[in-house]
Amino acid sequence: MFRTHDNWEKLVAAVIRREELWQLCHQHSRTSSLMSSLSSDFSSSFRSNLSFSNPNDRLSLPFQYLADISIDLSQEEKEPELVFFKDSPIEFGFEELLMAASYVLGEEIDTFKRTFVVCLRKYIKVVVKKFMIQSFAPNQLQQWIETIGSFNNENVAKSWGYGLCKGEMLCFYEYFPQGSIHAMLHRKPRVVLDCETRLSIAIGTAKGLARMHETFDGEFVHGNIKASNIFLNSHGCCLGDPTPGNFKISSYHPPEVSSGDKASQASDVYSFGVFLIELVSRRSPTQRFKNYVDWAREHYRDEWTFLVYDIEILKKISAKKHMFDMLQIAMCCVRNIPEERPIMNDVVDMLVKLL
Repeated sequence: MFRTHDNWEKLVAAVIRREELWQLCHQHSRTSSLMSSLSSDFSSSFRSNLSFSNPNDRLSLPFQYLADISIDLSQEEKEPELVFFKDSPIEFGFEELLMAASYVLGEEIDTFKRTFVVCLRKYIKVVVKKFMIQSFAPNQLQQWIETIGSFNNENVAKSWGYGLCKGEMLCFYEYFPQGSIHAMLHRKPRVVLDCETRLSIAIGTAKGLARMHETFDGEFVHGNIKASNIFLNSHGCCLGDPTPGNFKISSYHPPEVSSGDKASQASDVYSFGVFLIELVSRRSPTQRFKNYVDWAREHYRDEWTFLVYDIEILKKISAKKHMFDMLQIAMCCVRNIPEERPIMNDVVDMLVKLL
């Protein structure tokens, strides 16, 4: 009981200190000394009393502090201009962004970017990705984000805009509170997914990718197809942003890309096939003890396909046929020879026929 009381006192003290720091941020200029004070105060007071496992705790950190953006708006520095695309549901200023509460999204820190969730006025949340411009070719990032902003499809995640700030680019995206398909498939407690839901997710993702492949005279390559970059939305699901050119090789990439070849639309098709296997099996391609595709292909050829399916599906006999058909489509997508893989419009047609 005494331990519980002590913890409660620590929690109350931390919350009070948080509010004091928040007022401090609004009453004083955003100087480097203030940010240094913030860092010291949070280290000695807030971090020692609260666990950061809960996103609601992490919302107490101002974005400028969390994202380590070194700019002093109290001096004569010009406030960076933020660019918003035509269909953006909200616009905000740079100062509002800096002082908004935020937390880091995801556990993995990418070499080229970091991702945050920022809570703006009226409890509107926006995903902010911070890129280091020096890691890319001149104007590459700006052309890339403007390309994403031009997409207008219910199965493609919307980009709201961007801003340039001292060698960094901040890109703004729609926030999906229901999370990614990766979280739905692999995190606990497990979410029950029936055959119809999985098929709907597959069709929505395929439609989004097919739409992207049609742009720029059929030359557009996504390069970032994976369960953690596919999100639930009001239309079922949508595909997240493509890679701007620099990416880490993952279990979703085909052999030719892993060997150093340039990503292509055919490699996107392969990655989608890996995602289909993951959707059917509920096994992550990053956690297999052997090659993920070879494992699925081996059981498919030997007609031991029930070893691939998620056990939840095996409980319903009527769903097995649909899952077998989805696995069959996946096998077409993950063919080793790129030229033998179908195009995404054909994949959409094959999946829709399963409805």
